[in-house]
Amino acid sequence: MVSGDERRGTCGTGGTHWQCSRESLTRTAAIAVLLVSLAALAGCSGAPFGGGGSGTPAASSPAPASESPVSTATRAGGESSGTTGTDSNGETTDRPATTAEGSTATAAPGETPTDAATATATPTPTATPVPAPTLSEVGVDPNATLDRVEALLNVSIERPSIGVKADTSVTSAGPAARILVGEQGSNETGSYAAEYEYSPSGPGRVVFNATYLRTASPSNIEMTLAHEFTHAYQFQHLDRWNIDPDFASPIAGAAFIEGSAEFAAIRYGARYMNRSVDARTADLERYFANRTTHQRFGLAVYVYGQRWTERTLDSPANFSTLPEDHPETTEELLHGTEEEPERFSYLPANDIRWDLDTTTRGELWTRIVLRDELNRSTAATAADGWGNDKLATYERANGSTGVVWTHRWETTADADEFEAAMRKHLAHRRGETDEYAFEIRRLGSKMTVVVAGHPEFVDAVSVSGSNDRVEHEIEENEE
Repeated sequence: MVSGDERRGTCGTGGTHWQCSRESLTRTAAIAVLLVSLAALAGCSGAPFGGGGSGTPAASSPAPASESPVSTATRAGGESSGTTGTDSNGETTDRPATTAEGSTATAAPGETPTDAATATATPTPTATPVPAPTLSEVGVDPNATLDRVEALLNVSIERPSIGVKADTSVTSAGPAARILVGEQGSNETGSYAAEYEYSPSGPGRVVFNATYLRTASPSNIEMTLAHEFTHAYQFQHLDRWNIDPDFASPIAGAAFIEGSAEFAAIRYGARYMNRSVDARTADLERYFANRTTHQRFGLAVYVYGQRWTERTLDSPANFSTLPEDHPETTEELLHGTEEEPERFSYLPANDIRWDLDTTTRGELWTRIVLRDELNRSTAATAADGWGNDKLATYERANGSTGVVWTHRWETTADADEFEAAMRKHLAHRRGETDEYAFEIRRLGSKMTVVVAGHPEFVDAVSVSGSNDRVEHEIEENEE
């Protein structure tokens, strides 16, 4: 997945904003694959979703084309764990650094790197980490994989370097997701399997998680590498693949980038590994359907983005034409429509006591939230008719947090249907937690507003407006 640092607004998955300008990308954009115990997912991650990134541990069936469900994270750069070396294929490794004589610079357990006659306290023995294998050692040839990706997609890619890093745990759910659907369980997080680090001054770098290289099958590692090489192509041509400024929905942008890379990885497996496209796609769909809500936040960009790419491209050889047809909203992603979002004037509270983050979530995120407590068809039907939305997250230094989620619906009937479904969802949430309060309010016939968060926040927020305008205010006496 793509992530970046904020210079103007928020860019990347820290706030799940994918509307980044080229200038606001950091020198390295991380594209990561989340490791999970039982998956077969290839790619990066779906963290663009949960209100702050999202983890997606897995269950017992395969998922996208690599070895793990996914999540995206904001990375500051290309740091690796410990000292790295380089092998004959240009792969960096996380093996311990060695001296010129080839001996490790770290003393063996129970020894000190001093003369034997020197009286020195003996350090407590510690377990020596098992070095991660290189791609060559697991039977994956990165040069051959790159050649195959280029042939499959009919593109030219400057080969990124290959690196390995220690495990990095991922947390996902931001405050909006925690309030609206509940806390993220310990079984819903993981660590990266691989990530692509973008650099504006070079070809970038693909970095694998050490545990992933020790445990994944060579074929899944190779498909993950194909996914990341696809990202390398996308980010080496940012003038055409940049996700700013046109995307009305950050999640549509995430699905465009991740889903198309997943499409490429699945077709790579079909062409070079005799893996069925239909079987792999069906596995991915089943895997998504049986995940938790927080996991769906992460996986949705792969599932629906891959689905959109499949509808849009008649052949992977035409991959370079995709930016001409990218989806502006998740409504377009889901239904193939090209309707402009409904416009309305939006004025969140301008209060220095509160940190404010605003974004557009879209029909897909709306559907996943409702699916947390309602059945699939009810959630999909209630989210259909989306015209536009704005999610404002307010956070205060004293720990008080809340969200104001405004939807502009295409018709009054759509607004009524969503309101009824959301009331059922919020009733379930009230039964799950005493920490947060939940309300749904109506502004005009086509505008709904969900106000949720700590009770003192919900009590203090006033929302006014009509079908064409919404404004928030927070009472000054709120503490």
